[in-house]
Amino acid sequence: MELARLLTPLHKLREDPVESGCGMWFKRDDLTGIELSGNKVRKLEYLVEDALNQNAGVLITCGGAQSNHARATALSAVRAGLQSHLILRGNPTNSAAGNLLLSRLAGATITWVTPEEYKTRETVFRKLETSYKTSGITPYSIPEGGSNALGVYGYLDCYREIMDQCSSIGIKPEFVYVAIGSGGTFAGLQAGWELGGRKGPKPVGIPVCDDGVFFTNKINTILNDFSSLNPEFTFDKNAFEMCDGFVGDGYALSRPEELSTIVNFARREALILDPVYTVKAYLGALAHRRQGDRRERPAIFVHTGGLFGLYGLCSDLQLDT
Repeated sequence: MELARLLTPLHKLREDPVESGCGMWFKRDDLTGIELSGNKVRKLEYLVEDALNQNAGVLITCGGAQSNHARATALSAVRAGLQSHLILRGNPTNSAAGNLLLSRLAGATITWVTPEEYKTRETVFRKLETSYKTSGITPYSIPEGGSNALGVYGYLDCYREIMDQCSSIGIKPEFVYVAIGSGGTFAGLQAGWELGGRKGPKPVGIPVCDDGVFFTNKINTILNDFSSLNPEFTFDKNAFEMCDGFVGDGYALSRPEELSTIVNFARREALILDPVYTVKAYLGALAHRRQGDRRERPAIFVHTGGLFGLYGLCSDLQLDT
């Protein structure tokens, strides 16, 4: 079924030449639809279709309390006529804001787990699957971020879109930057680069949790699984390019310089970076572009969305300056 609103546009930044050079385009995947669900919807399009083909009655997935992916899954389930069950890391609460509010509006059932329990969340998945099967409902489990072999197709499609758009406007970018939170989006872009003969912009991932070593192993697993679906696909894990050092204080934790970047960027570009993914990735992209003469050549930044992550940060943002 069709969930995503495609083709998403390329938007050229005004940019500050002193800060970042010139020639960066934002791939506006924050505009894919399903209530600003960003990059999650491209992957869910394939996963939800697979769930329907398997006659599933409920989608089960996981994430943090403010997970964009969990919220996107809950809304996609409604669109597909399915139930949703979310395994969320955090403390049970009767109040709701941001993504949690939208998940509840969509009627998602929520199982709360502690950070320690979340580390072994596969056990929780299996228990819920057994429970639903016992009640006569076929479950369909989706990993964190929709990051698995089937989800790779979503960003393989996106990479091909980028190539077509760049050709149509006459630019040849050297790199395509993206945040890495669960690995699937980067894996899809990497698959597109490999299948295109490495002739397009090379994906550069900026981890927003864990580090490049962790994600090299995780993305290697995802692409190995993807190759089992596509025997003609081969890849070199030594070709992964990642820009470490921008996790800051940790996943979903914001430093003052990150928050000030969100404010300044909005006032210069009329685009909103989110605090969990895109602001950290944008700062990583700027640092990567400052090396050598990279600022003088075009580049693409995939805006993966996350607008609702800003809600609740109003008191932390310096808006009066």
